[in-house]
Amino acid sequence: MSAYFEKQGIPAVVEVADLPNVKKIAQDTFLTEAVPAMRAVFIPPVRWTEKVAEQDLPKFLEALTKPLTDAEKKSGKYLPPAAPRIAMTGTYDEIQDFFTGDLSVFVDTPPTAKWTDGLPVTPPTAEAVARMLKGTSHKPDEIVHPAVGPQKRPVTVEKVAINAVMAGCKPEQLPVVLAITQGGLTAPFSSAAAFGFFNIVSGPIVKEIGMNTSVALMSPGNPANAAISRFTALALRNLSGYTPGINNITGYGSTFTGLTIAESPDTPWEGLNVRYGASAKESVILQLSGKVSAHGHGIGETTIISDKPEAPQRLISAAKAYVPTAGTFGKVFIVTPNIARKWKAKFGWDSMAKLQDYLWDNATWPRKNYDLSYWWGTRAPFKAAVEALKAPRGSRVLNMDHFDAAPDTLVPINPSPLFFPIVVAGGGVPDYHDLQNEFGWGVFGGYTVLSIDKWK
Repeated sequence: MSAYFEKQGIPAVVEVADLPNVKKIAQDTFLTEAVPAMRAVFIPPVRWTEKVAEQDLPKFLEALTKPLTDAEKKSGKYLPPAAPRIAMTGTYDEIQDFFTGDLSVFVDTPPTAKWTDGLPVTPPTAEAVARMLKGTSHKPDEIVHPAVGPQKRPVTVEKVAINAVMAGCKPEQLPVVLAITQGGLTAPFSSAAAFGFFNIVSGPIVKEIGMNTSVALMSPGNPANAAISRFTALALRNLSGYTPGINNITGYGSTFTGLTIAESPDTPWEGLNVRYGASAKESVILQLSGKVSAHGHGIGETTIISDKPEAPQRLISAAKAYVPTAGTFGKVFIVTPNIARKWKAKFGWDSMAKLQDYLWDNATWPRKNYDLSYWWGTRAPFKAAVEALKAPRGSRVLNMDHFDAAPDTLVPINPSPLFFPIVVAGGGVPDYHDLQNEFGWGVFGGYTVLSIDKWK
């Protein structure tokens, strides 16, 4: 934002934590945004709050008003140094030490491996990368995404293949991780315990590469699920340039730096591929991003048995559990195939679309809450969010009719029914009684549908 104002001729100053690693990231970002001489005020973390401390205010005023130096007036093009294609040669142990890096240099942030998630990796030798590239018909130097991460790095097919080797992927899994990368490897939301992505694979490739869609689908053990999820963690580190404690500052973090699961073929509804615009024969990824958090079963434990709430009431309670923000506009539900069939028979939800419509119609709150919520503050951010959807008035998408509604009018807390993806997956839990835990759920900010088949 500060770079935008500078380019418009409006002086701006960035507040940066006074930590060596953070200052380095700031300088790299200034270069990326084409404002290398961007002025910054470095504040000790103990005084880094929403309100500028009184002793720091003069620094901001000076930075905003001091005349530009000759160095700051310079212009031109910046060409980042090209990384070597072969990083190093050595023994297996030497390679592992190289990818871990010198952990003693981390004096102001947690020790973090240089190019890994902290675990040993499969060395990406030229031969191993060549074998991986056989999983796609695309050329190694083809651009998968032109500008990934805060430094807007271009990412090629070969770079994706290198990280796929490191993660332990097989060539037949390469199209999946290429599609994940095409999504842009959006930054993990800097919050307490959100993780960066939630990738949901739907379509024939689920069986082709042997993904687990049933018992313990989020647990370790399945090679495809685990390797693809690990790829996302490595890609965030190596392709996007995110480093825990520097530009990934989630308060608690999560082991799920990028969780990838698959939809079960045993669904009584249309698959996610069909519901989100593809055919039943196409394989796609539904990539959830923003402040992504997943929650296990827990609705049943707080149930008063005499109330006997059924699935509809519990689903709506979960849908309303988070105050909607631009980072948590969506809700995802995960149900086992058996539960999905039970819901279809008992509540008439004979398609995913019908269940999504039910959730969108009933997960509402008074329009004035957008004005009162801490996350919105005024009507202006809500208006901007609604306008960005570009939905016509009267449509089944959040639109200006909802913005103009009277303060006590109930309006949807999600942009559209499609912001309630239903993932049929998992299993193994017996049906004890009607009050058992029936679903897992989570929140996210936005979604992208990515073709896997295009990368074969």
